[in-house]
Amino acid sequence: SRGPGHLLPVAAAVLLAAGVGGLVFLKSGSGAKREAQVREVSKWVEDLKTVDAQISSVPNGAAIWIDSADSGKKTPATIALDTGKDHAITLRHPDFLESSTSVFAAPNTPLNLEPLLTPGARLEVTTVPPGATVLLDGEPLFRTPGRTRALPKGKHQLLVQLEGYVVERREIELTDAQPLSFSLDLAKGAELAVKSTPANAAILVDGKETGQVTPAVVAVPPGKRRTVGVAKEGYLAQSRTLTRVKVGKLPPLQFELENARRAEIGGRLANLEKEMEAWEKRLEALEKRRSGFVISGSAQQEIALEREIEAAEKHIEDLSADTSTLRDELASVVDP
Repeated sequence: SRGPGHLLPVAAAVLLAAGVGGLVFLKSGSGAKREAQVREVSKWVEDLKTVDAQISSVPNGAAIWIDSADSGKKTPATIALDTGKDHAITLRHPDFLESSTSVFAAPNTPLNLEPLLTPGARLEVTTVPPGATVLLDGEPLFRTPGRTRALPKGKHQLLVQLEGYVVERREIELTDAQPLSFSLDLAKGAELAVKSTPANAAILVDGKETGQVTPAVVAVPPGKRRTVGVAKEGYLAQSRTLTRVKVGKLPPLQFELENARRAEIGGRLANLEKEMEAWEKRLEALEKRRSGFVISGSAQQEIALEREIEAAEKHIEDLSADTSTLRDELASVVDP
């Protein structure tokens, strides 16, 4: 049988007509054969719009997502992809890690995908009371009670938080042998409103992150002495010490964060200014010695004094230049 090449003249007519509003068949009288050719070309053009992708996995049964949308199908399945562009294909299986790949769908080029899925680990957490947010390595997973989809094996930082209750932290190790299960009784804490300027600073209690950022209300564990601090990239960390913390409401804390770069330059500038002040006093003392100097026949002492004065003047000049440079740097600092 002949390929679509013998239909190119007809295809051109069909495509041209499609571009101006739809298919236009040849004038009457062209014959049934020509109409059949037009129908064949129309189908050929339609087939160019999509290409079949045969998608399976090892093991099968994974949900297929195309371009962040659930296709409603599970592996193995055949899915038509729009041609002429890239597609993100993601496979999700409850017991295996998510698998993602990007493919380009070209006309008349069927695709065949069969990724080997990697076993994952599962995590179950229940709390009393329920409704706590579970975070793994800083990423929220679910509210208790809950169970995760497959997670990467290995060591992770687990954090469980619920408003009004002390944050629970665990360093855990996940394996694919069996789900790791936790049941936690959350302890009531003292409520503390923490704010900062600028906002979105991480809040720490006793040096450990709470998983919250300013402004927020955190639960501070009762105790004789607790430290509450904030940290934000580009700014100096700050903290306050609380004593005799009891369950209830604590006075709010407000932190004014200082730009770390500005503070560093400011510290260097202050040191230079102190050094220059000391050298200016030294120069003043040397000049007093020179003004009251009585020539006793020792020209060497007089020459030595003059050299010492010149060295002091030169050092002060250098310090002044460095100070001016730092002041310019300080003026150019912008907040992150």
